[in-house]
Amino acid sequence: MQWYPGVDGEEALARAQGRRVVAASSSLTFLSLTLDDGHGLLAEAKTDGEAPLVGVARLPADSLPQLEDAVCTVDWSWIVGSTLHAAALAEGRLRLELEPAGPLTVSAALWQGAPFLAFQPYRAPAS
Repeated sequence: MQWYPGVDGEEALARAQGRRVVAASSSLTFLSLTLDDGHGLLAEAKTDGEAPLVGVARLPADSLPQLEDAVCTVDWSWIVGSTLHAAALAEGRLRLELEPAGPLTVSAALWQGAPFLAFQPYRAPAS
């Protein structure tokens, strides 16, 4: 799979706006969101040589990786059912505006030279 952050990523995000999240899972390097249109978004921790960044692609839902058995898992049930109102890639980060779940920022960082994803928040905000 080829990644083109800022080009295909922005187009993928634009096509996902207004869609409802029907499933979500993650691993150390991926975030997979299945949407109600039969497609999904796959965010991946990458590097552009040295700096970590998040790449995004739009894929058919049945080709998204199954990440439920990952070593480091997050319970994403709190975003399932939310609608993606806005999404943007900026400065290597992915920002999702989900209604009613709220904002979710996905960033990439390095650990011993390998990229990984970090989520803010990683659980439902206290109401």
